[in-house]
Amino acid sequence: LNELRAFNSYEQKGRDFFHYHVSRSFDVDIMIEAKKKVFQSPASYIAVEIKLAKKWQKKWSEPLIALASDGKTGVSACYGVYLGSETFKDGPITVLSFDEFSRRLWAGEIF
Repeated sequence: LNELRAFNSYEQKGRDFFHYHVSRSFDVDIMIEAKKKVFQSPASYIAVEIKLAKKWQKKWSEPLIALASDGKTGVSACYGVYLGSETFKDGPITVLSFDEFSRRLWAGEIF
């Protein structure tokens, strides 16, 4: 979160971040406003799930997959971030090591 905030501030992106929680169902650690709602154009969001683990577990992808496939939430991209070293796709989710996520973030590839 601190890395995202630093990038958002330094690059003057003006994006809002929030935690997404559906009662007794699931939550997503960070939702990034990718595009603000303008008139009849809906907002879009980037969902990020962060885990302090060296191995990504499939069950951590479930909330992101649910959001990506729902069609109502406006999620345009999903990322899983963890302490491992592999980069891979898990359905609509791109799972990245923290180092790779940070590199892509500062390269302007996340938002």
